[in-house]
Amino acid sequence: MTRIAIIGAGLSGLITAKMLGDHASVTVFEKARGVGGRMSTRYTDKHVFDHGAQYFTLKQAASKTLLFQEMQDGTIDRWNAAQAVLKGTEEQSLSLWQDGSPRYVAAPNMNSLAKSLARDTDVRLNTKITRIEGEAGKWLLLGEKEADLGTFDWVIISAPAPQTAQLMPACFAMHDAIASAEMKGCYTLMVGLQHNPDIPWQTARISESPLAWIAINNSKPGRMDVGTLVLQASNDWSQALLDTDQNWVREELLREGSQIIGTDLTSAPFIQMHRWRYANVVQPASRSLLLDHTNQLAACGDWCIEGRVEGAVESAIMLAENMRALM
Repeated sequence: MTRIAIIGAGLSGLITAKMLGDHASVTVFEKARGVGGRMSTRYTDKHVFDHGAQYFTLKQAASKTLLFQEMQDGTIDRWNAAQAVLKGTEEQSLSLWQDGSPRYVAAPNMNSLAKSLARDTDVRLNTKITRIEGEAGKWLLLGEKEADLGTFDWVIISAPAPQTAQLMPACFAMHDAIASAEMKGCYTLMVGLQHNPDIPWQTARISESPLAWIAINNSKPGRMDVGTLVLQASNDWSQALLDTDQNWVREELLREGSQIIGTDLTSAPFIQMHRWRYANVVQPASRSLLLDHTNQLAACGDWCIEGRVEGAVESAIMLAENMRALM
């Protein structure tokens, strides 16, 4: 049976593994301690934060079909939030998502979808791939301290574009397509409160501010009813300050968030910040998927199509369908 290694246990990697599992022996390698990638969840004793992707849409038939079971069993649920549009601290408009196109979240936490997709898949967590050596049909994966992680017929990388470019062997025929993708970072501030804030909305899109998004995370279906705020800085602001003193960045976001919410967030019982170096796709790659049949190497991800969850799903579906036709 064909042996396939997939590097990255985000949605793209897990969906590719799910679709190829009946056609090949698939192993997924993930450097983090859990699956999900940017659909991640942070836990504390009293608060739970979806500190990566906030929600997603399912507009394409292929995405809906693939995720039908997760929608049926409640792993995917609709989030009917009230969304404000703010210019700085001034509210410009307020709309109800229940009146428009559905926005979905995974439940009870955003990483629940990845956990569902990872069932019955060989996923090796806490395993960082540092180098790929060999040739088509004989790709050797090396980990930290030169650990031999096995030899595979095919290697698929579903990591963000800069990490994919760094790890992909030089013979890969589509390095130019990887290089054409541009991604930017994002700071996420997680604030745990004792009570829900007294505001008329659950999400806000913000302009003319370092912050671009605020969500009352516990307003999502299946969450605990305790004040849990997720504040995300704009990609441009974050990118310009990725290597700036992290304490300064944290204080700036707390100050800005306090003004918008109308509550002093600096005294909150829990405050933590996360820096995403590759959070959003500014310029997608020139191809929806990258498949080098000759060298038996491939790549997929949201950065191939658009910086959205459904982009990651669609790229994985297209890659898996193309690979199944080769097997």
